[in-house]
Amino acid sequence: MSVYQLIATDLDGTLLDDNKQISIENQKAIRYAIKKGIKIIPCTGRAVQGVTRFPFLTSLKTLAVTHNGGMIINLADNQIIYNCTLQNNDTEFILNKGFSWNTNMCVWIDNQLYCNKINGYTLKYSEINNVEPTKFYSYKTLPDSEVTKILWYDTENNISAYARTMEQSVSANVTCCTSTPHFLEFFSSKTSKAIALAYIGNLCGIKRENIIAFGDEKNDMTMLEFAGMGIAMANARDEVKAKADFVTLSNNDNGFADGVYRFV
Repeated sequence: MSVYQLIATDLDGTLLDDNKQISIENQKAIRYAIKKGIKIIPCTGRAVQGVTRFPFLTSLKTLAVTHNGGMIINLADNQIIYNCTLQNNDTEFILNKGFSWNTNMCVWIDNQLYCNKINGYTLKYSEINNVEPTKFYSYKTLPDSEVTKILWYDTENNISAYARTMEQSVSANVTCCTSTPHFLEFFSSKTSKAIALAYIGNLCGIKRENIIAFGDEKNDMTMLEFAGMGIAMANARDEVKAKADFVTLSNNDNGFADGVYRFV
């Protein structure tokens, strides 16, 4: 019997291949783990709609970590069981910076998407998350509700430069990190994928040493360190691999399935 009771997996660059599909082999590996009595938890920077757009994941009727830990939802009934938002002053600071640099900003409020521009960048992001964007013009024109997450979408060079500056500029209440080379994300420092996993572990009576986590990007590093077995993809950043206990195959080579069969 496997020592592991829960598998948490990132989606983009990890469970999904570069065509944004869950391969048949990865689906088989998930079913294999479930038969072994292991819970499968999608753990992503995507919004809720970016998870529920995959019928296979919805059919699992499991919990899902979204917005980098900012929200946990039950896929069986879409009930939100955890939501951690940014403080308003931090939201205003991040948006004002984004406007000053003329970057593309995507803001999540109550699972609705607001964008400062409607262009190729934001439309592509909205398609990934399967939700129509609404344009906003300033912080003051957004709905009077707290923000779950802000994402900047730009060229790889711009995002790298923005990250270096913003990591030093945001308050201690904000986590700023990349989730792909083109995405810079901002969310509450009171949450992370690791904190969300700990929350789920407490709900299910599962200890961290009985958890496997798969990931490839900087926003996955906390959960790779938290889990009893942290598995990085071959396509992961070097600093992510350094935090992992094992490096599996790439997301295009069914690396998720390889890791499951090795350790379950």
